[in-house]
Amino acid sequence: MSTDRARRARGPGDSQISMAGGLAGVAAGGFLVTWLSYLELRTDWFVQAYEPAAALLGALGVYLFSTRHEIKEGLLAMAAALLAMLLGDVFRARLVGAWTDAPVEVLRSFRVAPWAKGVRYGFGLYVGWYLGSADLGRPAAGGEVDEE
Repeated sequence: MSTDRARRARGPGDSQISMAGGLAGVAAGGFLVTWLSYLELRTDWFVQAYEPAAALLGALGVYLFSTRHEIKEGLLAMAAALLAMLLGDVFRARLVGAWTDAPVEVLRSFRVAPWAKGVRYGFGLYVGWYLGSADLGRPAAGGEVDEE
């Protein structure tokens, strides 16, 4: 019965706040990949598996901004994680070539080692789903404690 009250208490702006958090997370993931790629060009430091970190930042945006953690937020976090990984790939390709060459370079990166890239993308989507839909010990909305 308490879950029905919590679902009714959900306002129309909750999903918009979650989407805004997702966009903030995507931007943070894109910034992280761009910064790591810049460091790679300037120094001898090399980072190859940047996709999980970008996905984590994208999903954390939805997790931190949302008030509820249900299927809708899980799907939003998965979408934010996917967009953060793709944006990171585009920014990374952009540092090497022109903007018009970025889509071709992203597709080429999937053909070089498709299983490794697919595993990293799959793990990023799983992280997005888990952070978006799991409660992870947060208190219920409105300070309610569900006791039986």
